[in-house]
Amino acid sequence: MGTVFEVQYLRACGAADSPHLELEKQIQDRLDTIEASMSLYQSKSEISRLNRQGHLDDLSPDFRSVLEQALDYSKLTEGYFDITIWSVLEEIQASFKKHGRPPEPTKLQPYAKLVDSALVQLEGSTIKFSRPGVKVSTDGIAKGYAVDEVAEYLLERGVSNFLINFSGNIRTHGKKVDGQWKVAIQNPLTGEIFDIDLRQGAVASSGLEYASYSKDHKWHHLINPRTLLPARELAGSSVAGPSATVCDALSTAVLVMGRKNADRILSKNFPHYRFWTFK
Repeated sequence: MGTVFEVQYLRACGAADSPHLELEKQIQDRLDTIEASMSLYQSKSEISRLNRQGHLDDLSPDFRSVLEQALDYSKLTEGYFDITIWSVLEEIQASFKKHGRPPEPTKLQPYAKLVDSALVQLEGSTIKFSRPGVKVSTDGIAKGYAVDEVAEYLLERGVSNFLINFSGNIRTHGKKVDGQWKVAIQNPLTGEIFDIDLRQGAVASSGLEYASYSKDHKWHHLINPRTLLPARELAGSSVAGPSATVCDALSTAVLVMGRKNADRILSKNFPHYRFWTFK
């Protein structure tokens, strides 16, 4: 998925290397399977085929699970998390690549009828779009899902002390040799770093500096589905809670919706998650 996946875990002193090498190979294989399903940069991935065809049968368990959760979180965030934003992002990326500037407002207006999670119909192992031109991206949730999957894989195999980091999507369990795992988040504006209490659970962060198209960071990948424009109020957000999948989706949603909406929506629909915002 274009970044680094890191796993730290405790192993017994003097233990043979072969079981751990096999474990690492199995983790890599698991990640390859997830990437082959949801990578926008692999032409044969499930998501690429779905975006070309507008429908797909026989969804893999991974893709179906991520889509189902993404649609649920869209409802629970009042539409601020929306996987159908991909067509807008493609237009913005193309404009900067070709012209070095953002697209004219008239270029984005036609996409208003294509950005709505209600246009995605998921039934069993079949998915279809109810309007031609709809495209989805699971980039705002897939990394968190991969973290949770690897975490459960480790726990099932008796590895109970670990830290997983997938491009800032972090999940911890147990402890390290010299005590608890230490997790920190950074203010993207000041560079200030501070620790958070995450003895067991997950944290994810979103920020404008991670994928900006313009030098002033005003045009970036975090698009407000209601305006079709990059979010403006916040420069960064972090969310902590039990699930890396949920934290991944919510860190995007919080940055897009702003502090006031986040206070209201998360307290109501995600009471076990806490968040930080930077502006």
